[in-house]
Amino acid sequence: MASWGKALAVTGISPFAYVSNPARVLFGSGRVREVAPELERLGCRRAFVVCTADQKDLALRVALDCAELAPVVWTAPRWI
Repeated sequence: MASWGKALAVTGISPFAYVSNPARVLFGSGRVREVAPELERLGCRRAFVVCTADQKDLALRVALDCAELAPVVWTAPRWI
């Protein structure tokens, strides 16, 4: 890394902009049944459910609730 003045330059990384949407967190017992309506509210056309091996049953339940979005369920390896 090279530094000049108050700016920091990182060698090998091209400039970019990261723009994220505001987050909305639904937390609490039973909130999993609100995933499908939330995806509909957001106008989503597809769903991608990521889980650990221990969460696979819950992820499949979410996928069934969101069946009209043709969801993909991916069980992440332990090292992620």
